[in-house]
Amino acid sequence: MAMEFFCVGPQSAFTRPCKMVHGGSGQFAVVRRCRHRNTGVEYAAKSIKKRRSKSSRRGVTREDIEREVNILKDIQHPNVITLHEVFENKAEVILILEL
Repeated sequence: MAMEFFCVGPQSAFTRPCKMVHGGSGQFAVVRRCRHRNTGVEYAAKSIKKRRSKSSRRGVTREDIEREVNILKDIQHPNVITLHEVFENKAEVILILEL
């Protein structure tokens, strides 16, 4: 069962805006703080734009996203961030990471 997360921002139950975490954005991803609805624990939500077609140059390929997820799942080390959840919709994949 997936845990429920939401972005801390104007659309949520919280009034403070989404804040960028550690530099915040790159060419294909944006990182924002999010908070677990039930526990209140804060995490980093990394939203990665998916490539729409094989011929497109925009976004990240499914293979590259799966590679990143698999590496984060496999490596358990204090110097590597922990992956908590992965969510996917039509346009992006969202990785819930430790702050």
